[in-house]
Amino acid sequence: MMYLTAHSGSDQTPENSLAFANFFKDKKGIDVIEVDVRCNPQGELVLSHDALEKKEYVRLSELLLILEGTTIKLNCDLKEANLEQKVYQLAQKNNQWSQIYLSGNVSLNYLKNWPEQLLINLENFVGHQGQSPMWEEDDACEKLEWLGQQGARVINLSHLFYTERLARKGNELELSFSLWTVDDLADIRRYQDQGIFNVTTRRAMEYLNQQEVFR
Repeated sequence: MMYLTAHSGSDQTPENSLAFANFFKDKKGIDVIEVDVRCNPQGELVLSHDALEKKEYVRLSELLLILEGTTIKLNCDLKEANLEQKVYQLAQKNNQWSQIYLSGNVSLNYLKNWPEQLLINLENFVGHQGQSPMWEEDDACEKLEWLGQQGARVINLSHLFYTERLARKGNELELSFSLWTVDDLADIRRYQDQGIFNVTTRRAMEYLNQQEVFR
């Protein structure tokens, strides 16, 4: 079964907002919601994709309260290093750690503790040119094997970089893939048919509504 993740701001909701969380928290077929996490000067975890400015941001603690008592999972895309323990302590305090995935700036040191909850970004370890799928597949496959040896279970990468060769290598290593950000509805369906572990999209409800029409 493929997880379907609603990217922050999916389906024209405000990005990194409580409105986004409220909209998706009880939507059948939405398995995960994704937000961007940073730490403000006061040491609080807040939601923001870009570097923080002098203004108010939604706190991660506020969002966790909204998700309390739900089954939906939360992918915290860490936009800064060394936030893993802060997220863990906050979620654990609320008995919500089992709902959390971590991606983005994640240290491999935590794989021994939380192997199933870390979505390891392959692009962090392979050189490439911006968002263009221009990298050496030999290098990518070597890094994939190395990450497997470090204990990675789920590899997170842009769907633009996902190739047949990479898929075969991942299958050999018994690794799962989490692909972002897939906004072509036909591509989402294709990845679902392939048994991809997770797809992140900005068109989550639109995709579910389309599938309902075709049933």
